[in-house]
Parts: sequence; structure tokens; C-alpha cells
Amino acid sequence: MSDMNFEQLLADYLPGDYKPGAVIEATITRKELEYSFLDISSKLEGRVRSFEIKDLNVGDKVSVQVIRTEEDFVIVSKLALDRLRELESYNVSDVVSGTVVKQIKGGYNVKIKNINAFLPLSLSGAKGNEIVGKTFDFLIKEKNKKGITLSKTDLTRKEISDFIETLELGAVVSATVKEILDFGAVLELGPTTGLLHISELSWEQTNDINSVLKIGDVIDVKIIELNKEKAKIKFSIKQLTENPWLATKQKYTIGEKRTGVVKEILDFGLIINIDGTNDEGFMHISDINYRKFFKLDKNFKVGDKVTFVITNLNDEKQRISLSSKAILDELWENIDNIIAVGDIIKGKVLFTQDYGMFVELDNKLEAFIRRNEYAWTKSELTEFNENDEIEFRVIAIDKENKKITGSIKEMYISPWVEAMDQFRMGQVVTVPITDKIESGLLVQLTNRFKGLIPTREIVSEHNVGDEITAAIIDSNEKKSSIILSEKKVVNNKQKAEMDELMKKYGAE
Repeated sequence: MSDMNFEQLLADYLPGDYKPGAVIEATITRKELEYSFLDISSKLEGRVRSFEIKDLNVGDKVSVQVIRTEEDFVIVSKLALDRLRELESYNVSDVVSGTVVKQIKGGYNVKIKNINAFLPLSLSGAKGNEIVGKTFDFLIKEKNKKGITLSKTDLTRKEISDFIETLELGAVVSATVKEILDFGAVLELGPTTGLLHISELSWEQTNDINSVLKIGDVIDVKIIELNKEKAKIKFSIKQLTENPWLATKQKYTIGEKRTGVVKEILDFGLIINIDGTNDEGFMHISDINYRKFFKLDKNFKVGDKVTFVITNLNDEKQRISLSSKAILDELWENIDNIIAVGDIIKGKVLFTQDYGMFVELDNKLEAFIRRNEYAWTKSELTEFNENDEIEFRVIAIDKENKKITGSIKEMYISPWVEAMDQFRMGQVVTVPITDKIESGLLVQLTNRFKGLIPTREIVSEHNVGDEITAAIIDSNEKKSSIILSEKKVVNNKQKAEMDELMKKYGAE
């Protein structure tokens, strides 16, 4: 029979108290260097390793656990019993303190008093051997007869969860700047962290968070968002003080007219300092005037004075919205009392295009003058530049679309009208030829107007500079044209001569 089978058979025949794992009370009878011996009320002595009872003396009572029975002794252990009792004293979810002894396969060996526990790598929150030799608190994740499995990450989560349960939304706490990001800062609060967004630094816009905070700063913040389930916290510095917007918006009434100066010119609007305050308002490009296309930086400069109406007090964006167009709306409601077709008015050229120019009136209304309304003739045409002061006649007012059309040439008599005042249909004139064109000859009727002799109405060859005698045969106001005919003069002359001959010879 093998030793193993014999030992098992002997254990089966021993009294129940001496079976492996049994706990018995014993008395120390003698102590030797390596082993000590115990009276266990049996024919056999109990034997224990001396270092396990080094703090006890002969005659002392001691509790031990049966390990096995040999031929001469019952092998017992105080340390095994201590470990068993210590193990039994622990429960799952208990928090214990232990020292990481070494890294082993799959994790770490952790010493908790007399017990060796296992810390899986996945529950350690560590990489490599960076925690070896250090003492930490752990959460008991699992427990069985073989030992204990620990977790450092679960304890961290529990500590965070327990800590967050103590927090209240709206509470003011002191936190430490742990990390600075482009969009905010990560703050350390107890065992956890939260976010301080850059928009929560100040009621005024902050573009550079590094100019306000640095790592290690301890700052007072207000908890403005608290998700206990997800362990997420958001902080605010600005909400430690009352929102100045609440006082600002009380100063203004929607619809009131105010003035201010341009502080900043953006692609899509103007930032305006409102006169008599430290407040800023925003005027969107669509609220400036009724023009569809224009460039702000060409029409405005920083420091320009503007008049506007308060159109909105936006609590969400904390913005005062302004509109100069609303001023124009008021003017357009009374346009009949302000301006009329035929009026001659002055204005300043805002900007020019190939097809015409926009002109600003003293009351900030705008008029458009097409290029073909600049002058009656090319020789009279003047080029205009931005900021030029000009005079023009109002030729159209479109109330529905809020448009004023002007004309410079309508301030003066039309060259055609001037010419027709001097000449009449059928009149024969002798005038100089100024141009030879494909359709005929141009002749100078007045200093400002040329008439046309069509090719079909020319009798003989002529050159530029020659004088020609022709009769006015047609006039077209829409086309601003006067048509002359050399042929008619010649024909009339021939007819007159023929009539004269007939008269002379008929009398005879």
C-alpha cells in the first residue's frame, strides 16, 4: 500500500478532531530549534514548526489546524489556522490593504497580512512592474477556499462612486488643474476628475486658456453638471458670479433707437460699441441695408458712427442684435414726405460697378444710378469714384422693393431736345461732316448732337470735314435720332428747276 493510501486510511480511522483540516486546542510541551511539540490529548504528539509559535512558551495553550498524520506525530500548523481564520474574516467587496510582492503570470502577487492574494493585470490599473513593492488599498473581487482575487480598478470606481454621491449640483468646491486642453481644463477633485470648458472660464470670451490657468492651480469652481451614474462632472468659474447679461439686458428695450461706433468689422457683420455704455451689439450684414451685395470693409471703417434699432435681446447667445435697416424701414414708411420723383438731391458715392453706382443720401437711404444715366453722350461722360459728392435727379421710386433710381443726365436738357428746339422737319441745313460710318454720314447739328445721313440718302461722294447740304426728314425721340437727306435737297432742287422751266416755257 502506498504512503498516500495509508495516510488516507489512517485519517479515516482517526477521531474526527484529528482529520486533516480539523482545528484542535493543544498545549506546548517542548520547543526545539526547528520543531516544537504539543500535547493534543492523543497517543501521538502534535508537531509544529517552531517559528510559528516563536512568541509562545512551554505550557501555553495554542489553537492549531491538523495538516496530516504521520507514524509518530500529528502534523499541525498555527500559521495555516491563522491564514484560514484570516481568510474567513474577509468578504467579497471588502476593502483591504496589501503590498504588491511581485509580478506573476497574468497579474501580481499581493501580500495581505498572512495571505497571498492574486491581483489580475486587467484589474490593476498598471502596466508592467511599476506597482511592485508598493502598498495600496484593494477591493476583494472574488473569494474561495483557495484564496482571494483583488481589484484595484474596482476600488477606484467604488471610491469615485462613493465620492460622487457626496457631491451636489450647484455646490462650490476646490479643485486642482490636472491638464490643460485647447477647449478647456481637466480638474482633479478627490478621487475623480471633471471638465472645465473654456466657455465657463469667464462671462467674457476667452480665446487662450493658458493665459488664465496653469497646471497645479487650485481653484474654486461650481458644479454645473453632475451625472452620478456615468461619474461625469462639469465645472464653471464664471457661474460663481452673477451673469452680467442679466443687468445688461435691463438697459435696453426692443425697438428703441440708439447710436454707436463700429468696433470690429467681420465678414458677416459689425461689432458695435453702443454709445454711453460698455456694451457691444452685433449687426448682421442682412440688417445693414437693402443691398444684396456689398463689402463691409469698403463701406465701413472702425470708429464710424452708426444709428440703429435694438431688434433682439438673445438670452441664449447673450447678444444684443442691432439693425440699421430698421431705421430705413421707418423712412420708407414716410417716403412720400421725404422724396419724390423729379427731386434733385445730393449724395455720396458708396461704391461703383461696371453697370452703375450706389449713392448714399444724407438720411442714409440709398439710390442706384445706372451707367447709361450718367450722361447723354460719351463726350459728356464722367467717371465717378467712391466718396465722390454728386447731384442727381430722382427718376423712379419703388416702394415695394424699397429702391430709388436716379439719373445724372436727366438734370440737363437732352441733346436731342436741344437740337429739335433749333431745327424743324423739312428744314434744309448746311452742316459739317464729322464721321463716315457703315450706315452713312454723321453731321454736326449742334455742339452736343449729331444727325445721320443714311447711305441711301447720299447723292455724291463726300469726305470728313466737308460741308453738306441736307434736309431733315425724320426725328425719333425714343432713339434720340435725327435723320437727314442730301437726296431730298437735290430732288427738290431739280424739281424746282423743272417747275421754273415749265413755268417759263409754258408762259411762252
